[in-house]
Amino acid sequence: MTESGGSDPGRFTISPRTSTAAASFAPSNIAIGAPAYDYEGTWAFCRLQGGELPGLRFGFGRGTFAWGDIAMHGGFSEPMLVLRIEAMASEGAYLWHTQGQLPVNALRADGTRLTLDRDGCRLEADGWPDVHWVMGGADGSLWIDMTLSLRTVMVLPDWLLPNSQFSMWLASGTITGEVTWNGATRPVRGTVFLDHPRTNVRSYDVGELDWYLYTPLALDSGLSFVSFHTAVVAASGHKPNFNISALMRDDGTITWFDDSQVVISEMDADGKPAAWVIDAVNGGTRVRAEVTALSSRIIEARDSTISVQDALDRSKNENIPMLVDGTVWITNAGATGPQRDAGTGLGEFVLRR
Repeated sequence: MTESGGSDPGRFTISPRTSTAAASFAPSNIAIGAPAYDYEGTWAFCRLQGGELPGLRFGFGRGTFAWGDIAMHGGFSEPMLVLRIEAMASEGAYLWHTQGQLPVNALRADGTRLTLDRDGCRLEADGWPDVHWVMGGADGSLWIDMTLSLRTVMVLPDWLLPNSQFSMWLASGTITGEVTWNGATRPVRGTVFLDHPRTNVRSYDVGELDWYLYTPLALDSGLSFVSFHTAVVAASGHKPNFNISALMRDDGTITWFDDSQVVISEMDADGKPAAWVIDAVNGGTRVRAEVTALSSRIIEARDSTISVQDALDRSKNENIPMLVDGTVWITNAGATGPQRDAGTGLGEFVLRR
């Protein structure tokens, strides 16, 4: 491992910076708990068509995580189970977060099948590359019944943090189903980026994180453009070790960009990015993305980790996703000019406080 971004080729069955069709991705990459990692989870970032519910994020994490490395107050967590549904409706966000209320062993894994039924909370997920996912809380205020159809998977290089090694694959595809929020159930469909992190607690001589920004865009042309950018605390004397982008195609291929830079040009009133520009270069291929984010107020929040007042405060609810829109220019070697494209997604920004 090196500060500039090492990799553990045994973590997944394909190497970092490579990709494959989702149907060819081995089930061992998807299964939870075999082999065991300190923390493992699955998170879906969805951008949906129509006006009522433009965005949705859901998923879970299980195990011990160095929260202080990323954004949260404190150091290492006790082994715990984290469940989230975040419905980004046109009028604002409806959030359901539970962390530590359910025992870790409440989630049972059998190959690619996951089941949880405890204290009114339910999670069922099964299948690959078509994944059926049902999830909701005891009060029924937020409930999802979704089918993800995944097409391309890529494995990212490891992200090294002061107290953890963060490995992840990411898949792109489409999603359909039903979501219950604000007392009604509605059909939805759109695009999805599904990620699966596996982390272990280890020490590395790297800079403390200042912030990270995740920008996934499903483009009108059928391509996907995905970027991860980080900044470290200047006093650490280190450079960021995780500034990467990729163009993903439905045939399972990608163009990888280790030389990817971001400039945040505008912040909103709650201290989250409102506009930024990404420039990525790989030889003769260049991508420039101009991205804007929609500020969503929080309408309703059920959050086991912070007070009701703080849960409704967008500046304190650190991990709320962002609806993002982008205009993308792609220039290939030998082309007479850039190809213009447009895309949408659901992004994430976390400032380590």
